[in-house]
Amino acid sequence: MHLTTFDFSELVPVIISATPPALIIIVGAVALNMLLSRALAVVARRTHFTEQEIGPVRRAIKWMIGVAALVFVLGAFGFNVAGMAC
Repeated sequence: MHLTTFDFSELVPVIISATPPALIIIVGAVALNMLLSRALAVVARRTHFTEQEIGPVRRAIKWMIGVAALVFVLGAFGFNVAGMAC
C-alpha cells in the first residue's frame, strides 16, 4: 500500500497572507454586532418596546452578521462561496 502525504508547504503562504484580512473581518463583525446591540438597547429605552421584544431582532442581526462574516472569511482564505447563495 502506497500512502501519499499532502504537501503543506504550498498551503502555509496562503494561510499567512489570508490571516490579517480574516482577523479584520472578525473584529469588524464583533464591533458591528456590539454597535447594533447598543443601538437596539437605545431604541428599546426610547420607545415602548421592551428588551424581550427587542431580543429576537438582536439575535437575528447577530446571526446575519455572523453568517456574513463567515462567508467573507472563507472568501479571504480562497474558498469559492458564490454557489452557496442558491
